[in-house]
Amino acid sequence: PDCRVGGVRGREGERVSVTDRTVAVSDGVYRRATMSYDDSTDIYETVKAGDYFQVSMKFHRGKDSVAALEINEPCEQGNRPLHAAAAIGQISIAKLLLEHGADKSAANIFGQTAAAVALEKKHFEVVKLLDPSLLPEEVGRLLEGRQQMETASDARDAGDAEVQRAALHKAFALFDMDNSGTLSPVELTAILTRGGTEKMSEEVIQEMLERFDKNGDGTISIAEFISVITESDQ
Repeated sequence: PDCRVGGVRGREGERVSVTDRTVAVSDGVYRRATMSYDDSTDIYETVKAGDYFQVSMKFHRGKDSVAALEINEPCEQGNRPLHAAAAIGQISIAKLLLEHGADKSAANIFGQTAAAVALEKKHFEVVKLLDPSLLPEEVGRLLEGRQQMETASDARDAGDAEVQRAALHKAFALFDMDNSGTLSPVELTAILTRGGTEKMSEEVIQEMLERFDKNGDGTISIAEFISVITESDQ
C-alpha cells in the first residue's frame, strides 16, 4: 500500500519526509509534521529505538495498521513491543502501546512480563503503569510521594495554598519510611536519587541535607521540609 505525505506518494518501506509543524493523519495521508517518518522498520524495532513520533505514526491506520495487528507478536526471545518499551523506560511509548491493545500479561521465553523487565532495569514508573504489585513497598511510596509533590506544584501554580500544603504533608508522610515523623539522611537520599536509580554525588546530597536541616539536628522535620519547598517556589 501507498502512503502519501504532503502530496508526495511513497511506497511503504521508504523514508518519506514531512516538513510542516504539527501532525495530523487521516486516511493514510500525512499532513503537517515536523519530522521524517520511517516506515522501513517493524513495530518492535521502532519501539526499541525509543522514538515516540515514529512509534505513533505506525498506528496511523488505527486498528487496521500493521503495527496494531502485530503488537502482541513475539519477537526476539519472545519479547513483544511492550517489553522493548519497558526495557528502555519509555513510559509514553508504553502508554501508547497499551492504548492500541498491547497485552500486559504476555511473557517472554524467560517468563518475564513487560513489568518484570522494567523492574529488572529499575524503570519504576513503567512498573507502576504495568503492574504496581511488583513494586517494592519503599519504591511505591517514593513514587506516590513524588506524585504528591507534583500535585503541590500544580496547586502552587493555581494559587491554592491549602491544597499545596496538604499535598506536601502527604508527600512527607510517604517519604518518611520509618514513620518517625522526620526524614533521615538515608530517606532524603532515596528521594533525591529516585530510590537509587539516579546518581548524585555525596557532596550534593550533603548540601541538600544542610539546606533542609535548618536547625542542624541531623534530621528534617515537616516544618523544615515545607519551608524549603515553599521558599524554592518563590
